[in-house]
Amino acid sequence: MTMDVAININDIIYPQNSPFNPDYAFPELAGLYESSVDPENKVYGAIRDLLISLKLDEENIDKENWNPFSAFIKHGDRVVIKPNLVLHHNGSKKDISAVVTHASLIRPLIDYTLLALKGKGEIIVGDAPHGDAYFDTITKTNGLFELIAWYKSKGYNIQLRDFRKF
Repeated sequence: MTMDVAININDIIYPQNSPFNPDYAFPELAGLYESSVDPENKVYGAIRDLLISLKLDEENIDKENWNPFSAFIKHGDRVVIKPNLVLHHNGSKKDISAVVTHASLIRPLIDYTLLALKGKGEIIVGDAPHGDAYFDTITKTNGLFELIAWYKSKGYNIQLRDFRKF
C-alpha cells in the first residue's frame, strides 16, 4: 500500500520562544513532563497532524496512550534525530531557515520519541554541517541549543552532537 502524506508549513510562522511548547494540551503528553501550552505554536500541531495522517498507532489516536513511534522505537533504544543543520549563514541573507531545521519542528519528534522510550534510552540530536559551518552558532540561532538544555533540566538523556567530531 502506498500512501502520500505531506505537511504544508508555508503559512506557519516558526515560534520564537523555546522550548516551543505544544499549542494544545494533547492527551498523550499528559504524563511526559509538566509543560504549559503555547497557542501561537502551530508547528507542533501540524507535526502531530502529520503523524495522525500516517495512521501511526491508529487505534489510540487522541487517547492518553497514543504512542505513534511505538512500532519502531522500543524501551531502552538509542535514537538519533538528524535535522538539517547545514550552515550558520544563508549567503547574503540573515535568515538561516532555508539551510537549517527550526527547533520547533524537532520538539514534537523528541516528545514522541520520549513516549516510545518509556523513560529508558537515549536521544541524540545532531548533524554534520558543512565543513566551515559553526555548529554552536547554528544551534543557538535555530533554538536547538536552548531546547536541548530545557530537556536536560527535566532529567532527560538527550545529547546535541556535531557529527563532524566523531
